[in-house]
Amino acid sequence: MSATAVSVPGSPAARRDWLAVAVRRLLLMAVALVIALVIAELVLRLFHLAPAQGVATVNARQFARVPGMFAPHQHVRDLQKPALPYVVTIDSLGFRGAEFTRAKPANQLRVVMVGDSYVYGDFVDDDQTFPAQLERQLRRACGDALVINAGLGGTTIVDQAPMLQRALPLAPDVVVLVYVVDDIANLEASKSDWDLLAENRERKSQFPLSVVYPIVHNTALWNLALRVRATSLIRAGETSLSQDYSHDSTGTTSRLRNRYGDALLAFRDTLKAHNTRFVFVMYPSAAELRHGSVNLPWLERFAASHDIAALNLQAALGASQLPDTTLYRFPVDGHPGPTGYAIASDTLAKHMLAPGELAACRLREKGGVHNAP
Repeated sequence: MSATAVSVPGSPAARRDWLAVAVRRLLLMAVALVIALVIAELVLRLFHLAPAQGVATVNARQFARVPGMFAPHQHVRDLQKPALPYVVTIDSLGFRGAEFTRAKPANQLRVVMVGDSYVYGDFVDDDQTFPAQLERQLRRACGDALVINAGLGGTTIVDQAPMLQRALPLAPDVVVLVYVVDDIANLEASKSDWDLLAENRERKSQFPLSVVYPIVHNTALWNLALRVRATSLIRAGETSLSQDYSHDSTGTTSRLRNRYGDALLAFRDTLKAHNTRFVFVMYPSAAELRHGSVNLPWLERFAASHDIAALNLQAALGASQLPDTTLYRFPVDGHPGPTGYAIASDTLAKHMLAPGELAACRLREKGGVHNAP
């Protein structure tokens, strides 16, 4: 018998005593583990090392019921970066923002904005996001206007295409797709975010996680684990992302551009089939704004040659001559800030409301964005 083997007594009484001791030891270990987890949770919260709340995506049952990708009826003060707290509200249909009806009211201009965290609005409150500020601009000109925030952080066009399909039954007059710096490079990932979300939904919907998840998803320990996983994925993609700023002799950039272009054409054709206007927006990062980008000029040329209405926000943001700390969330984070989104929404609204461009908008007689030069 090895030194680690456990000897079980032979008599019934001895076996009962042995079993009682074993059960007590297991209970003590379980209690010690719970105490350790509680202490770890308290430390994480006390020193703001991880947020205690996070915005949950849908499970399998919710995915079949609502068009949005977030679990309905959430109101969270997101503290993923304590220096940049922000409030997130998820409505009954799984989208970020205020409630709206599935059926489009008569005379309402309805816009769906699709993209990643630049659309969702990381690190800004609900009313400061790109879609929310665009909605206010359009309402000033059109009266009843709704901009649906269909942003989903970390995604690229291959993930946003199925998101578009889920939003089309909401009868949008216009769909705005927002491109950001890593969208082409992220096509290199071995598995799409859409597939990862599908796997996540299935896990959350199966026992035992179906029971545990509703309890643990609002703990600092859980959100720390999610942050560690997200960081590892980001680091894994840093090499491919750097291709946007360097000469690529291997042909990888050309291959990924072609893939993005094909997906963009499919996006265009889907909306043509639904008689829905399509606007393609390019939102530069701070680095692209200051130092230029190899992808933005290529995207402008591609859109122009394929009958895609496109708007590069680089000129408008650059013309503001505002520092990065105003346009973006520097020095804490590189996402846009409320001022950057305000400039972007104003520019996009003027683009959308140019004469003859937006038949679905019943322009007000006086004032409004459409009168701007």
